[in-house]
Amino acid sequence: MSLLAVAASGLSGLLAPILGGQQPPAPEPLRAPAAAMTASPAKVRGTMIMLHGGGWTGPGPRSQAKLMTMPGESLAGRGWRIVSVDYRAGADSLADVLTAAGTEAAQATGGLLCIYGESAGAQLALVAAARVPAVDCVVAVAPPADFETYIAEVRASNDSQRTYVADQIEAVWGATPELRAPYDPIKLISSIRADVLLLREADDPLIPIEQVENFVAARPTSQRVELEGVPGGPADPSQVYLHGTLSDNGRSQHRATLAAFVDRAAASHAAERDATRTRCKGVMRTVGQAGSSKLQTALRCLARSDRAARKAGAARATTTSRRVRGEVNAARAWAVLRASTSGRRVLAALAAGRADATVRSGDPSRVTLRVKR
Repeated sequence: MSLLAVAASGLSGLLAPILGGQQPPAPEPLRAPAAAMTASPAKVRGTMIMLHGGGWTGPGPRSQAKLMTMPGESLAGRGWRIVSVDYRAGADSLADVLTAAGTEAAQATGGLLCIYGESAGAQLALVAAARVPAVDCVVAVAPPADFETYIAEVRASNDSQRTYVADQIEAVWGATPELRAPYDPIKLISSIRADVLLLREADDPLIPIEQVENFVAARPTSQRVELEGVPGGPADPSQVYLHGTLSDNGRSQHRATLAAFVDRAAASHAAERDATRTRCKGVMRTVGQAGSSKLQTALRCLARSDRAARKAGAARATTTSRRVRGEVNAARAWAVLRASTSGRRVLAALAAGRADATVRSGDPSRVTLRVKR
């Protein structure tokens, strides 16, 4: 049987969902991590490592297999090689994930490396992105992304379900904030160069919306989407997902958002490859790494190397502002601008010294080229 045909009936997360009077599924027996499950399309765009949830309690081969179906099948259909990884319990989980990421980074398959993680696996995905610079993008579904805020809120509210999660965080990652800091995603933001998509079910009882909001506030180039749940609880088991529920519209949101994100990751990778071939320096350094002035220098070099921009001419250029999804660098800004006639004209103006490029301090995803008069 094809690995893409593995049947799925929902995904496990930090805790099995207890919704609408349903009983949680029986826990998976203790065992050693299973070998990675893989599926490869005929033409590979990149590799997606997939990490199941489970509260860092160890191997979950059933959950590992379910990821091969959702979202593995749709990703494979878009040209992604799927590698679903199992891992050991506790802090050893991170070591296993880092080993998998390092192994995949050393291979040239598709040239693009991303990680998809759910719940506890989402935290591991974000930490791995901070530790492995080769990771290009991360999809974190219901991540415990801000340990200290989570623990403080739980201790104040005494919520029994969230108390379990807080206890797990302290048991696995350290009893003090100092010990937990190297594993707390929000504290690792400056080390993450990958594009980040955060997904959360609207009715998730375990991961409050503040976990996503706090991460995005600290890293505004991250994308976030709230997935529609089922009002009043699930009508059938197929609507249960991770910690909460997904309506039909919520599942469509999940598929469409993920598809757009990975397609954009592939387009950004291609733009960076093309920009690197021009021999312009610093084209892949983000604004956060290099600053706005060096972004302008690199973008001007790219504009001068662009025949289409030169052909468009600078005479009719007007000030333009474009959004660049994800981390902004010169290569990505160049790709967005050169896709339109007006963008090519303003690139020509930049090349001729008649325009300046800036990134708004309040919106780090927007590049503005202002034409001098």
